[in-house]
Amino acid sequence: MTTLLESSVVRIYSNSGKVVGAGFLVSQQYILTCAHVVADALGIARNTAEMPDAKLRLDFPLLAAKEFFTAQVVFWRPVNPDELAEDIAGLKLESSPPDAAQPAKLVLK
Repeated sequence: MTTLLESSVVRIYSNSGKVVGAGFLVSQQYILTCAHVVADALGIARNTAEMPDAKLRLDFPLLAAKEFFTAQVVFWRPVNPDELAEDIAGLKLESSPPDAAQPAKLVLK
């Protein structure tokens, strides 16, 4: 049995099929990750200002390893040492996640 956090973990792949990072499902369609992970997956510079429009491949390794899903970047704050809110990317799944997937709970204090 997986925990709530484990059921939200996604693994993000490069175009060559190598795992380049992770993210977390935060709703039934959206994933949060680092912009540098997206940049590495797409083979672009980490400080690319324009939001990428290429699709990403990912899986849910603790629920459905190697069952691939695609996602599109919908939020983009690339690596930029002159900004406070940097290195964040939001992805939107193009299909439903595995049935057992559960969004991570984000806590604000």
